[in-house]
Order: sequence, then C-alpha cells, then structure tokens
Amino acid sequence: MIRRLIILLLIVSCVFGDTIRYSDNDMITIENDIKYLGVEDGYIYYSKKKILGKQKIIKIKCEEVFEILFTNINMKDQKIDCSINTYGITGCFDKNACNHNPNAVEDNGSCEYPKQNFDCRGNCLAVDCVGVCGGDNTSCADCAGVPNGLNIEDECGVCGGDNTSCADCAGVPNGLNIEDCAGVCGGSSQVDECGVCGGSGILEGECDCYGEKENIYGNCGSDSFDNKKLFLLIEGNYGIVRDVNSNFNQVYGNSNNISGVGFGIGWKNTYIIAQYKLYEAKGKSLVSGIDLEGIANWKEEFIILALRNYKDPFFTELGYVLNSVEEVISTNQPIYTDLNSNYSTNGNEGISIVFGVNIPIDGLILSADVNYIYVLSKTEDESNNNITNVGGLMFNVGLGIKL
Repeated sequence: MIRRLIILLLIVSCVFGDTIRYSDNDMITIENDIKYLGVEDGYIYYSKKKILGKQKIIKIKCEEVFEILFTNINMKDQKIDCSINTYGITGCFDKNACNHNPNAVEDNGSCEYPKQNFDCRGNCLAVDCVGVCGGDNTSCADCAGVPNGLNIEDECGVCGGDNTSCADCAGVPNGLNIEDCAGVCGGSSQVDECGVCGGSGILEGECDCYGEKENIYGNCGSDSFDNKKLFLLIEGNYGIVRDVNSNFNQVYGNSNNISGVGFGIGWKNTYIIAQYKLYEAKGKSLVSGIDLEGIANWKEEFIILALRNYKDPFFTELGYVLNSVEEVISTNQPIYTDLNSNYSTNGNEGISIVFGVNIPIDGLILSADVNYIYVLSKTEDESNNNITNVGGLMFNVGLGIKL
C-alpha cells in the first residue's frame, strides 16, 4: 500500500532533530531526535544517536508511520511517496533551484539558479519595448516616459506641447514679433517722451510737453523764475539811501550807502526771503555849513522777512521790517554843546516794498531794485513831532546764486 505522509517543519538547529510517530503492536510510539534517511522497498529508514556518537539505523513499514516532523527547512511541505526509493539519495533541496531534487533526503549543496530575468530553461521573463531582456523601456520611451508613446517636445521644449507657450504675437514659436504701444503685432508705434503712443514728443521751439517755451533765463515756462524744482537763493546787495530823516540831526560830508545779505528758499516763482541790511554814515558834524569840530555818526540795522514773486524778468517783494537806530553827534565848540547827542532806539517795526529786475549770468543772478522802507521811530528832537520815518528810498544792485 502506498501511503503519503505530510511533513511538518520544526525549526531546530541540530542534524538529529526529526521526530517520527508510528504504531508498534497497536501502541503509538514517538521517537525524537532522529534523522530521516529515506524510503526503500516500502520501509522508512531513520537513524538515532547512540552513545559515543555511533548511529543505529531503524526501519519501519510505511503503513505504520503516522507522521514525521522535520527540522530541515528545505523538507517543508514535502510528501513522502513510499513507492519511490529515496534512501541514500542526496541532491538540491531548494524548490526554487533549477536542479531541485524532490527525492533527495540530504542536501549536498549542488543547487543551481537561473540568471536574472531568465527561467531555468533560458527563457526571458521580462522583455522591454525594444526586445532587451530585463530592459527598463527607456530606449523606446517618449518624452513623457511612456514606452513607444507618441509624445514629443514642441519647439518651446514642452513635452506634448503645441508651441503656444513660446509663440510670439503672430503665433510663431520663439518668434520676434511683439505688440507695439497701439496693440499692433509687429507694429512700429512707440511711446514718445511725453507718454503718447505714436506721438511726436516735444516739438521744436518748445521746452515741454505742454507747449511751453524757454524764457530769457533759459528756464522752461514764460511766467516763472524757475518752475522745475526747489531752490535755495543766496544774495548780497549794495545801494544808496535817499535821506528822508529830516527830523534827526543831519550827517554831512559823506555818502549815504547801505549794504545787505539775504537768504531765500523757493518753489517755482515764489520765494521766502530773509535779509539783513546795514546803513552806516560817518562824517563831520556841520550845521548850516559851520564846522562844529566834532563827529557825526549814524547807524541803522534792518532785519526783513519778505515774500518775493518772480515774473520774468521782474520781481516784486513785500516784507516785514524790524529796525534799530543809533546816533552820535559831538562838538568841541562851547556855543554848540547843546547839539551833542548820543541816542539809540530799537524794536522799530515797519514794511518794505521792492520792485526789481533780474538778469541771469552763467548761473549767477544780477539784480537791480528800488526798495522803499517805512519804519517809524522816536527821535531826540525836542519838538512835539518826535516820531519820524527812519527808512527811506533805496536804490540797490545785487548778485545772487541759486543752489
């Protein structure tokens, strides 16, 4: 009788580790730590360790064996066919090997395996798109990586693209056509310096986009001193004062000169001006042509804060004046000692009016103006009318520079 036994695996490290369970005179016998040797003529053979390492070979009829538990991992799930003699047969245990011997009862290390991507008969298990065994399909892949795909890069370098991503306004891939400012593809219209598409820019004889022309100062705009940016102005002037101080003792024998310096800041044609002016006269003390044998000194200081407006080439100015006066007169003639004077006053307030003209010269500004200052001050005159105008009419020339 042919009897097939299902082999169970026990993972044990020793060679003698198999277990057999069989019937012996109607008694179930279990033998541990045996070594399965195979089948021959209807008998199952196994060996068992003896003292001093000697082995005892035992055989049992196949029909009396219930099961065998193997320790060898390569014997797992093997079926024992008692009709096939396997006793003493060695070979390859691994079922994945090309030379696996299912009848071997002892592994002799002879297992042979197929090459990668091939079976044991030499047949290729994975052929790529160009027939290369084990290939990765890259040699026949399109730009999207699809084997034998139809995707190609367009002229813009886009895989599967339609050339639109790099087309110019005329639809030409990588073309040079562009829209002009009028929206015409390949057109020639340009934005002029005045920001007008297709415009003519600043016309000949004009200085800006609004039709203005240069004034005599070389500035753009006929009615502005300089309408382009903020300027600082520094100027100095020198002039002659027409004497109107009749209620003060007169100083004769010298010219009536005034000097001044000014600073201003302005935008376009309007400036705020701050000026300091000094009028000082020194000479002999004379009365009705008689030499008093003394000195006569007269000094005035003016601080002016004014608003100036330019309308080329002229300018006007209206300002607030703060004034101080000092008078010294002396005589060595006893009969005139009552004319001796040492008088001063300050904090006098008044106004200043200016009409002038400007002439630019290489970045400098030459000016000439008529200035009338009206300032009332107390005098040392003993008459009832002891208040007089200590200003007067002044004729000035000046030189300034814009920064």
